[in-house]
Amino acid sequence: MLDDDAPDGPKPRAAASPRPATCGSPGCTATVPPQLGSERFCLLHFTLSVEQRCAEMRRRIVSGTASEAYFAEVRSYATAQSLTLARAATSDLHLTDQMKKRVLSTFLTLMNQREYLDEVSHTVAAEEIRPRRARA
Repeated sequence: MLDDDAPDGPKPRAAASPRPATCGSPGCTATVPPQLGSERFCLLHFTLSVEQRCAEMRRRIVSGTASEAYFAEVRSYATAQSLTLARAATSDLHLTDQMKKRVLSTFLTLMNQREYLDEVSHTVAAEEIRPRRARA
């Protein structure tokens, strides 16, 4: 951009620094860390949304209606959210002890989600193999 009104002719203008985004959760005015920009949530609401999504996924898995493709989606989600959370939590943010507890709790939820998914996958695989052996 050029500043055409400068007395010595056009000069480059300093680019305006982007204004930090605010959280997309209704009523929250917290700033969104750059690592969570694509999520559009502050760290607190990001962790809460991950916890909620994990609970929804677990309910679907428990209901018995989840396909192998859904299991793959859950694995991918857990990995992606873990990486995003790690990047945000280990950035230059200064977290309160309460927020550190929340982050660790969310990591535990994601780890338990993966572990539970692996257990269910092994159980389903074992049940599919048993009838075949019985027929032989």
